[in-house]
Amino acid sequence: MPVKWKIFFVLNFILALPAFVALLFSIINFSNSYRTSEDNFFFALFIFGLLMITVNGFLNIYVIQRFFPDKILPVSIKRLNIISLVINFIITAGLLILCIYAATVEFKHGNEGRDNSGKIALMIISIGWLVHFIILILQVQLPTLIIRNNREKINSLINSIGNSA
Repeated sequence: MPVKWKIFFVLNFILALPAFVALLFSIINFSNSYRTSEDNFFFALFIFGLLMITVNGFLNIYVIQRFFPDKILPVSIKRLNIISLVINFIITAGLLILCIYAATVEFKHGNEGRDNSGKIALMIISIGWLVHFIILILQVQLPTLIIRNNREKINSLINSIGNSA
């Protein structure tokens, strides 16, 4: 497996496992506290985002382990990959908006004396956004590469049969 796809594999673990743990802790924390309907809406968005990041990561891990480098992708996996990709691009756009908003709040004038916890949280969210964006870019390339490798394998098999006859 080329280094690029090993990095893709590892980045999916790096993003999916913490998202899954955060998802579990968030659900447990939410069930133990009272919230307003507005809090419920934002919590549902947060849970949905974590769930989709987790599902996308584990789907990518499954695809790369099961079908890479040249096994044909079933139609159901292709569809699931496309749906997950679109939803996760929307989540990535939302995370980017969150990062920009948080940066404007955190770095506005008059906040110099505050603690650095907001800046640390912003840095973690920004790194998570960057990793997620890299994963999505590679995820776009993966099915095309698998299909091309499969086609090349079939062509070489056909050529080897024709040459031996």
